[in-house]
Amino acid sequence: MKSLRTLTTLPNIMSGLRLALAPVMLVSAVTGRKSWFIAIFVLSLLTDTFDGFFARRFHQSSRFGTLLDSLADGAMYISIPVCVWFLWPHIIFREIYYIVLMAVFYAASMIAG
Repeated sequence: MKSLRTLTTLPNIMSGLRLALAPVMLVSAVTGRKSWFIAIFVLSLLTDTFDGFFARRFHQSSRFGTLLDSLADGAMYISIPVCVWFLWPHIIFREIYYIVLMAVFYAASMIAG
């Protein structure tokens, strides 16, 4: 079993925070708190941007970290369209063809991977 020190690296904490923020982002959208959603979204993007950088910089890459990062990415990227649906449904209707196309290509890449 991994030691606690191995699991609680800065990159893993950042990925874990992003994973935990996904439902908070959903709640903020469902309750109509646009400013909260945007703040949480920006924080999620920042953790997504820097967790990999810190993992490489401090030599803290691990299989667990890779899995945690992927789970956090998935939770965030699934939450975003749902949040937009609640907060700005007119955008979904206006861009539906591009959204479907993006989802198809994403699903195809996941299946191929």
